Amino acid sequence: MKQVADFFRKLLDTSDWPPRWHCGKWSEFHGWLYIISDILVWSAYFAIPLIIIRYISKKHDARFIRVYFLFAGFILACGSTHFFDAVTFWYPVYRINALVRAITGILSWITVFYLIKLLPVAFSLRSSAELEAEVEQRKMAEEKVRNLLETLERKVQQRTAELERKNKELEQFAYVASHDLQEPLQTTSGFVQLLRKQYHGQLDPTADQYIDYIVQASGRMRILIKDLLDYSRIGRGNESRPVDCNVLVQEVLADLHNMIVENEVLIKTGRLPVLNNVFPTELKSLFQNLISNSIKFRKPGVTPALFIDALQTNGYWQFSVKDNGIGIDEQYLEKIFVIFQRLHNRSTYDGSGIGLAHCKKIAELHGGKIWVQSQPGVGSTFYFTIADGAQ
Repeated sequence: MKQVADFFRKLLDTSDWPPRWHCGKWSEFHGWLYIISDILVWSAYFAIPLIIIRYISKKHDARFIRVYFLFAGFILACGSTHFFDAVTFWYPVYRINALVRAITGILSWITVFYLIKLLPVAFSLRSSAELEAEVEQRKMAEEKVRNLLETLERKVQQRTAELERKNKELEQFAYVASHDLQEPLQTTSGFVQLLRKQYHGQLDPTADQYIDYIVQASGRMRILIKDLLDYSRIGRGNESRPVDCNVLVQEVLADLHNMIVENEVLIKTGRLPVLNNVFPTELKSLFQNLISNSIKFRKPGVTPALFIDALQTNGYWQFSVKDNGIGIDEQYLEKIFVIFQRLHNRSTYDGSGIGLAHCKKIAELHGGKIWVQSQPGVGSTFYFTIADGAQ
């Protein structure tokens, strides 16, 4: 320990050694060759760590950062030994030179141990050929997926075009059928009414009852054909335009005035939006169907109450019509929007079973959808959306 303490105490002392020029018989050429060689090695060793640090500073995702710094420190220390070898030709700092060499040795073995620890990870890395093969496989997989998506897109387009064609054909059929059925139905209904007027009471009671059944069935058929014709006409021949929904709902309430007064209905509305690109006739029909249904399916002994509101959400205007009526069982929440679907017999609630199908088609015409939340005996809330494109 005394020698160690003495070493550091005399670290800068040069009195016990002569400069290196005076050790041995150096020729001018031999000496300067040694000095210049050490300086060149030192300058190269000094430049290499700078290049490594420069690389790390630019390459933020570089792996094995510690190895780079260890190499930089090791190389810089090695270069320092050559620098002090050159210095000792004039200034014999042999103690500092020894200390630098000791530090270099320690850094060298730290680097060795770290490399040994790192070898398993390094061996697990894929070679350039393996990486290129993987990239090629990924390119091939991406190409397959891309081809599949083109194929799928084409099939979807074909399927969509086919569905649109079939829908148009069905709408055309419904229009033609309902339109052409009106004349024979009116003829049949007219003759039955005439028969009832002239012969009611003159035949036996059973015959009178049969005639009444025919008259009632003709009336239901007339309503059904009219509703079917209206359904097929949704979105046909009408131009979209700006509509103030506040005004439109008030017009619907005015049209339903007698029904509202007779049933003593309480109706409240929130602030409704002004839409810039909608079909006013269809939108009015949608509100009329929902409001009249809420009144029709009221709960006996309870004053009907409706609340109409709207809010903007996720690129849509979402409207709601809430009532306190008889409600709908959960199993029928989707079924009610299918054309001609009825949940009650005609003796309890009249109608053709097409009104909510109208609402669904109108909502979809405006880029939206319709659904209901309901609880039997508590009431229902019908929601429908109008896309932002309709604003």
